[in-house]
Amino acid sequence: MRGYGESLFGRFRAVRVSASLLVGVSSALVLSIGSASPAQASDYRREAETTFKVQGGTSDSPCTGWVWIGQTWNGSIEASTSVKCPGQQLGMLARARIATRKIGGILSTRNVNCALAKYCIASKSISGSNGKTYCNQGYVATIGLIEKEGFGNVCITT
Repeated sequence: MRGYGESLFGRFRAVRVSASLLVGVSSALVLSIGSASPAQASDYRREAETTFKVQGGTSDSPCTGWVWIGQTWNGSIEASTSVKCPGQQLGMLARARIATRKIGGILSTRNVNCALAKYCIASKSISGSNGKTYCNQGYVATIGLIEKEGFGNVCITT
């Protein structure tokens, strides 16, 4: 049913205008997303990472540790530490520790225990400030008949 003063032609015209507007907005959105440069797409101002070996006694293990730290555009400091093994482990531990230097200077720590896993990750975030050094003193361990562990340390200067 039509309302007061509304014609059937007026309704179709409104639908066409709305559809045209929607197509125009979606085209502009696709154009702006498609033309983003890698610098605009990055979430971090600075970041650093490294991998390290996980060892048990005198033997190497097929497990690999990874440690990362980054500073977001709004100044937050984020750190992640992970361990990955080709086969399932009884237990694993990953520790992300944000510090002001490679040894000591601990600001914040997060430990994560994973049971019956091939992969384990710990992440931590704090507020940071410019002109300082921040490190992730990463530690990982596999828990089982033969315990294996590894350390990784990476730093950025903000």
